[in-house]
Amino acid sequence: MRECDPSSIVRSLLEEGMYRHIAVLVLLYREKKRSREEIIMSDLRYLLGGGKYLASNRYAESIVNSLKKLGLLNERKVKKFRFFSLTKCGEEVSKLLNNLMEDIEQPPRS
Repeated sequence: MRECDPSSIVRSLLEEGMYRHIAVLVLLYREKKRSREEIIMSDLRYLLGGGKYLASNRYAESIVNSLKKLGLLNERKVKKFRFFSLTKCGEEVSKLLNNLMEDIEQPPRS
């Protein structure tokens, strides 16, 4: 397994315009902070659909596969349900992304 370099991964995600991937990582990070270790596919599809509708399964699947390939996401299956959580590297990357998001979301100081 390759070594995790969170800064390089964040830079790569931003440079490649992988904003939906970033949204998934930040969602997982924030849910983990709320003591929810895993989310299910429908949560991801709802997020990817902009919170108004469920994104297609194919689209969500492509994002999940990309994140798994990068070593940022774990998947666990129970019957017909699929649960997703962050890997150790995914946690480090999503923490950096979350901090960036919080900086952006804060109103400017006067």
